[in-house]
Amino acid sequence: MTSSSSVRAEISSSNAQHRPAPYKLSALLRGHTDDVRCVTADRSSLKSTERLASTSRDGSARLWETTETPEGSREWRQACEWQEGHEGYVNAARFVHLKDSGDEYLATAGADSLIQVYNLSESPTCATNPSYTLLGHAHNVCALDVSGNGKQIASASWDMTARVWSWVGGEDGWNCTSVLVDHGAAVWDVLLIQKDPNILLTACADSRIRLFDLKDAGTMFTFKGHTGPVRSLAKLLPDDPDCALFASGSNDSNIIIWNYQTGDSVTTLGSHDSFIYSLVALPSASGGGLASSGEDGLIKIWNEEDGELDQELLVPALSVWSLAALPNGDIACGCSDNLVWIFSRRPERAASEAVVAEYDQLWSQGRWNELGEMVEAAADNAPEARGTREKMQLDGVDYDFVFSIDVRDDAPPIPLAYNHGDDVQQLASTFVETHHLSNSYVDRIADFVRAAVAGSSCRQH
Repeated sequence: MTSSSSVRAEISSSNAQHRPAPYKLSALLRGHTDDVRCVTADRSSLKSTERLASTSRDGSARLWETTETPEGSREWRQACEWQEGHEGYVNAARFVHLKDSGDEYLATAGADSLIQVYNLSESPTCATNPSYTLLGHAHNVCALDVSGNGKQIASASWDMTARVWSWVGGEDGWNCTSVLVDHGAAVWDVLLIQKDPNILLTACADSRIRLFDLKDAGTMFTFKGHTGPVRSLAKLLPDDPDCALFASGSNDSNIIIWNYQTGDSVTTLGSHDSFIYSLVALPSASGGGLASSGEDGLIKIWNEEDGELDQELLVPALSVWSLAALPNGDIACGCSDNLVWIFSRRPERAASEAVVAEYDQLWSQGRWNELGEMVEAAADNAPEARGTREKMQLDGVDYDFVFSIDVRDDAPPIPLAYNHGDDVQQLASTFVETHHLSNSYVDRIADFVRAAVAGSSCRQH
């Protein structure tokens, strides 16, 4: 990923032997009580400590920072928590640094269509109530981006629009200066081009990426290449303002590299086995590359020089919803196991034996337990008499079991009916095909149905 003209550049055999150090587990941040939908890093060079923010389906946002221990090492702690700013899921967050004044904020966005902006400058504690509330979206706000000078906030929403909010100061803070409406479905992500404050990229569920000119809110170019909803965008080589390459990840499981100046598709990286939810470029000084994550519970690290796969990190969760790259090169991920995991290339930041043991335990049992939460057996609450279960109805038809399959964050659970004697594998395969789900769900759903049916049989005897 070294230039706009070529991503898969030829490298010498000596360079090939010196791949970046692999990522290893570094830390575990525990506090949320539901899926961690977003993690974002504070990229400000003014901070001597590392800082992260996380948001969750539990309705909260949290601020984490590193502190020095008496032994001289650094460990993570929760510095602030906001519980009252949103009703429902909190889906996105970004740090905002106003370079002119030095003020710093955290912007959060949620399913209530609100963007809340909290003042982080009120040391030593964070402001409890938001300093600004940005009103305008009519549906869930699922992504944010912020310009380098802090004077622009971009937002993506299921209302099929993206908006840009510009700093005006005073009581208003940020005013909406652009409403971008040329979308055929929900907008999943936004990316401000830092070199040109008049350009914005959007990722849409209609499988398109659009480049907008903010001066007239018009579409300059539409990128066509994905066959499923585009969920994430990331500029490559973030420390190089002249690099015109960006990456996109989609429900079609592919990562495509584009040149926003020419509109060309440069290359397609290797894929995931399921939906891709998040992409983040890694600092070149720490080894560089691109990280991707998704529904397969993997974080994949793609090499900066040749775009090849360097590493796969296993996360003990069904979904890795969000990735963030810290200035020191560490990676944080927000997951469906309610946790924030941090991985590092630096041996001095390796996790303690206790954290590694917890990771191993969660890996061995966590994915199974979490699948039990995703696929909830409604039959568990059905009355039992004389060793038999009452039939359950779906669309007026009696079945031995009706399960609720909760696999989408933007739709209600889907019922799955089962009768004794059904081919479980075929049932799961047909269900996945009918509802246009990832093939990675087939074995998970089939395994759960078998276990739930067997467990019900045991309870009856």
